[in-house]
Amino acid sequence: MAEPKAANASKPAPKLTESAPLKVHAELLILGFIFFFFHILAIYYIVQVLVPRGAVTIAVVNVRDSLLQMGVLVSAVAITLPSVKFRKDEEQIVAYVFTLGAIALTLGTFLSATKSPSAIYVVYNSGAIVMLMLLVILFGFLGFRSKRFSLDEPERAAMAVLALMFVVNIALLVWSYSVTLGGRTVSPDVDILRDHSTRYASWMVLAAFIMRFSKPNERHYRRILGGFIITVIFWTFTFGLYATGVKNPVTSGAVYIAGVMDGVLGALIVASLLGLLGLRGVRGRMTPHFTLGGISLIWLIIAGTIGLYMTIFFSAYQQPVPAAWRIFHLMNANWALLAGFGAVALASVNYSKRIGQLMLIFFVAEMVKHIAIYAINTVNPTFANNSLLPIGDPFYAVAFIIIIYLLTTRPRRTGIITETVTEPKPGSNPATPT
Repeated sequence: MAEPKAANASKPAPKLTESAPLKVHAELLILGFIFFFFHILAIYYIVQVLVPRGAVTIAVVNVRDSLLQMGVLVSAVAITLPSVKFRKDEEQIVAYVFTLGAIALTLGTFLSATKSPSAIYVVYNSGAIVMLMLLVILFGFLGFRSKRFSLDEPERAAMAVLALMFVVNIALLVWSYSVTLGGRTVSPDVDILRDHSTRYASWMVLAAFIMRFSKPNERHYRRILGGFIITVIFWTFTFGLYATGVKNPVTSGAVYIAGVMDGVLGALIVASLLGLLGLRGVRGRMTPHFTLGGISLIWLIIAGTIGLYMTIFFSAYQQPVPAAWRIFHLMNANWALLAGFGAVALASVNYSKRIGQLMLIFFVAEMVKHIAIYAINTVNPTFANNSLLPIGDPFYAVAFIIIIYLLTTRPRRTGIITETVTEPKPGSNPATPT
């Protein structure tokens, strides 16, 4: 009897990467990239048409930003909804109703910019629909009509936190709209709270997907996602106290604690990159989506370094941050996030080697363009603003069209499947996706 017991004791524990592959909801991801594409068109319209006329208003800028925010929301739901584990028909109902609500909420933002009397009804009703669907997703992770997440499923735990952050986001959006209708202004810190909490939570889930392009060390993988979960919640709580002006002993140091959390999140992104590159695990095959995932993480690290620079050399000394540096940080962080979604979108479809290489060229060109423009801006702001900014984002516009085409026409993979370099199939090219 002792011999079988010893054999069982020596049996290795199941590997994390042997679990069910992560999946995406293709139709919602298509909608998310449509929002991203229209965001770029809005930028072109503002720069090419409104700026020369001097007709740029805060309402128009809000419409432009709402397209990006809604694109992030829809894309994040696309990579979260399948993991709730609703029944197929229930998942489709949630996706359909959420889609209608997201489109209507964006339309409400546009109507508000045009000062239409119907804007208030569209915004409140569509906001309620989106909020309800996000709550359904959150309750699904908590066990409503589905399996409750557990700590043994770090990806689902991270997605539950992401759903919570989006519930907070939409609640703040509707609240801010009602405050503005009352003739009052909303603190810019509330917008920072909305923007950063959802971006951080989105990166938490994207890191889970991107790291699975390789075969990460199980303990390393779990620690990274656990660190993300704790840090995102703690950052939202502490900065939320600061942004809403709650008066208590914690508030005075909340913004500094949130700054420390920024640094912790940056360290977790670096750790995610190390896991992807195989320094803590087995490196995946050098497919285009693998490379694009690495680029998105590196791009975010660059944007985060700029944010750390602004915090240390400006905010810490109570000095205003130069607008050029703030724009540099925000735009690079946003485009890095979109590159991460692009990597997941590519990984979810079958594409040819030529298309994959073409996508890499477009994303890399966009990254180089952004960094070059803002590097020039620090030396010659007039030239950068008048001659370079009107160029817009042509590489991303084409890349998004290609992604929408691939998601619409190409066969989908069953999930984000780990493809390591240890056992290439006979006669296959390990650098070429199927």
